[in-house]
Amino acid sequence: MNAYVLIAIVGGIIGILPIVWRSKGAHVFLLLCAGSLLSASVSGTLVSEIRSAASTENIPVQNIVQGVLLLLPAVLAILLSKGSVKKKKAPFHILPSLAAGILAYLWFIRILPFDQFSALENAEVTQQLMRIRDTALIAGILSCLALVFVDKPKPDDLGSKKKDK
Repeated sequence: MNAYVLIAIVGGIIGILPIVWRSKGAHVFLLLCAGSLLSASVSGTLVSEIRSAASTENIPVQNIVQGVLLLLPAVLAILLSKGSVKKKKAPFHILPSLAAGILAYLWFIRILPFDQFSALENAEVTQQLMRIRDTALIAGILSCLALVFVDKPKPDDLGSKKKDK
């Protein structure tokens, strides 16, 4: 598979779709990180259960399970928070969305079978994204922290409500 096609699919869904649909980019970023942890820690047990329950000789079950565990939480965040970002706060969600798109692509290619991974790893665009991987991760984390302060709810002032006289 061509690196540009995979970036368009994975990076587009995880990185661009939240911006277009005004989904919460911070949630997408954080749930992508959670999906990465899920993919690394739970996939082995899940694959064992699937292989014992069904005949999966010619199916790359490990790769499929890891891919689903990686991307599903972020995709659900996009779908469930669609349209929830107000226009004036939308710019704050762009950076975590783009960081999530970059990381989703880089983490997803590591799940692919070795021959596909090595072909994509050597692509020029992948090399460029690998150079900014740490920056994308730090920028995503810092922008999520900034959103905590931007989206901080105001305390309910019971005494400030005006009563009709």
